[in-house]
Amino acid sequence: MKLVLSLVVFASAHAIQVFDGVFAPPTCEALNVAANARGLGHALYTRSVGPRTALEHAFESFLSEVDDDSPHVEYWSRQEWKHIEAHADVDEALAAGGGPLRYPRHAHVLYLDVGSRVRGPTCVWEAGRGEDGRPPRFAGAMTVVPAVAGRVLRFDGSLQHAVPRPADVWLAPSVISQ
Repeated sequence: MKLVLSLVVFASAHAIQVFDGVFAPPTCEALNVAANARGLGHALYTRSVGPRTALEHAFESFLSEVDDDSPHVEYWSRQEWKHIEAHADVDEALAAGGGPLRYPRHAHVLYLDVGSRVRGPTCVWEAGRGEDGRPPRFAGAMTVVPAVAGRVLRFDGSLQHAVPRPADVWLAPSVISQ
């Protein structure tokens, strides 16, 4: 699988990268079929074992292209545009056991099939560390990356990110009753 990458890097302390045209439309369609067939559960791809599925071949080709030597890739898929609260990816098992917070080096979002009414932007907050070592909530500049088929968003794995639905949910007027 040959990749064609065009890169946009947003200036920041933590690089947020957007690669457009990573996979051609027919490849996106095939990968979407594979993602839908595997369902919604999490999977772990151990790169030393080598890719076993079409999705893992796609991940491997992209990560090789960007010189990422991460030993593992945790992945899951979503077939709908839904509101995802702001969060940072963390090793939940380690944290639940009282261990330190451990984040992936990089987080990635691969957009495959984007419906005509889907805005599904991924919002990423650039942030320093809070006093307890955790990223402060909603601190720093926010980068908004619209969902576009064939696009890969790559950012520091410790950064907070969210997907609003509707896209302007944070701008909607609200009333606070007393």
